[in-house]
Amino acid sequence: MTSLFDTITTFIGDLKSSELVLGLIGLILLIALLSTISKNLRLRDENGALQKDYAPRRKRVYQEYTNWLSDVYSPGVMDLTPDAQEALRMLSFDLTLWSSDRVIATLLELQKLLKSSDDIAPERFEKLMFQLLLSMRSDMGFSNKKMKWQKLREIVLLQR
Repeated sequence: MTSLFDTITTFIGDLKSSELVLGLIGLILLIALLSTISKNLRLRDENGALQKDYAPRRKRVYQEYTNWLSDVYSPGVMDLTPDAQEALRMLSFDLTLWSSDRVIATLLELQKLLKSSDDIAPERFEKLMFQLLLSMRSDMGFSNKKMKWQKLREIVLLQR
């Protein structure tokens, strides 16, 4: 019984050097093609659109949201003036268009909380707000494995 190695060695030995070179070139091209296809597939979302095309838009929208947040939020206090509420409403359109499903779901929870009552529990609001920021970080490609919403809150508290 011949081993697979012996069979391959015999097959290669029977090939002419030009056939062997062409075969190796073909193999290298096939590997390069598969690598490119694989990379392209990883850059696409579930609808087939290139994620890298979303990045600049998401960055702009997420930056606008964090700017809005820094204007209306101080730890334990939300200053939601009518102008701030209108700014969030307008920003929500862009967030809904360019964000991932996870960001949109957290944004929806946050907006329901804001509409539910004038007396919002600061702890609940802060948790949702920082979870939204974590979702945005994830959406932009950052790993949140060691980052929890409490850690983001601590960073903000140190800045005030």
